[in-house]
Amino acid sequence: MRADPCGYVGRLTRSQAMSPAVLATYSIRVYKKHGRTPLNPFDFKNGRSLPGEIDVFLKATAGQPSVPGTKEVFYTGSHTVTKVGKRHITYGVVQYAQYGAEYDITHVQARTVDFKQTKDHAREEPFFFYFDFHEDVAHGLMILQRIGGRGIKSTFIRLFQDWFMNRNGRDLTLRYGQEVPERLIEKAITAGVRNLRVTQHKVPADLASKFGLRGYEDDIQEVQVIVKAKKGKLLPMKDRINKVMGGRPVSELVSIETVEADVASVKIKLGGRERVMRLTDGRRSVNAYWDVSKDVSEGKDGHADTGDLLAAARSLADDIYEDLEIPQ
Repeated sequence: MRADPCGYVGRLTRSQAMSPAVLATYSIRVYKKHGRTPLNPFDFKNGRSLPGEIDVFLKATAGQPSVPGTKEVFYTGSHTVTKVGKRHITYGVVQYAQYGAEYDITHVQARTVDFKQTKDHAREEPFFFYFDFHEDVAHGLMILQRIGGRGIKSTFIRLFQDWFMNRNGRDLTLRYGQEVPERLIEKAITAGVRNLRVTQHKVPADLASKFGLRGYEDDIQEVQVIVKAKKGKLLPMKDRINKVMGGRPVSELVSIETVEADVASVKIKLGGRERVMRLTDGRRSVNAYWDVSKDVSEGKDGHADTGDLLAAARSLADDIYEDLEIPQ
């Protein structure tokens, strides 16, 4: 049974065929250029608000699919603006794609080429987004969906930053960060971790030999190492996770023979609820993503259900505000 999406609680099932539903959380602030103190997001210049500027930007991009000077497609498919108490919420879907290469589109059963994708074709994907601004907080919360390791963060920031400065003046700038999830990680792991899962998509040679998997490497989707604490116990992983958050390789999160992880996920408590956080090794630092797969079902089009993504994002935002002790 489904209620108003902004207050949705109900039955959720996830198809095994769908990619994991992953949400990335970021903070967004507006500053005077070279300034150190964030401006009021609800009145940073001439009564303009950051939620209002995002709304205008999304409307402006709805009719401009291609990104000039790039081989990208980026436009707003739909978006909704609402207010709940002191929170100003904007959510919707952005269509995003890259183009410039040829591909054969085949029928998976018949193994026939049904369509030839040219360099001018783009396979658009719907990426869910959610912005949450609290009237008592100097920064906004930006939650963006990731699909199969891909996201829209860099493209969105580039486009919105340029648009924002052209509209509001070069004396202002926007800054983004993962300050919110990093603080939550530090707080959550101080007492220990209940469950640690390390996933690798390539079978290590020594494990392939040990378990008789030589020659079958291409048939194996992934290898997982799971470390679970006994009931009532916690794993003393704080120092190791802190190393990861300092930019060390994810493989240092746990050492088991020669397994070097490319994805690690940790169960932590957030806002009184146990959640799964993915730590992936980025170019400069470790990015924190929230795995909400158990709360998101597959829609008729094979993509993650938008209503479920909205409910998951709203729930995640609720927990973040609660954990940061921000009255809602």
